[in-house]
Amino acid sequence: YLYSQAELFPWRERIKAIEREAVTTFAVTNNHFVGQAVANAKMLQVMFNELQRGEETDHLRKLMQLAMELERGRPWEVLTADLETD
Repeated sequence: YLYSQAELFPWRERIKAIEREAVTTFAVTNNHFVGQAVANAKMLQVMFNELQRGEETDHLRKLMQLAMELERGRPWEVLTADLETD
């Protein structure tokens, strides 16, 4: 599943609440064979103004663009038709 920014925003608030109580806070996203968890982790990094770690591949850039298009209401089936072939 690829979360939109709107869907991740409540998690940002939950993570911030935990962060206020903890010395160190980690947010873990579950891996997915298409790499959607990595895209969502990158989106969270941006939301927290964190230094983005890891290599940004073409596939990851496509997933990030896909998340933005989903946010605009474009249908999942149309947007993901070419992902499986990458």
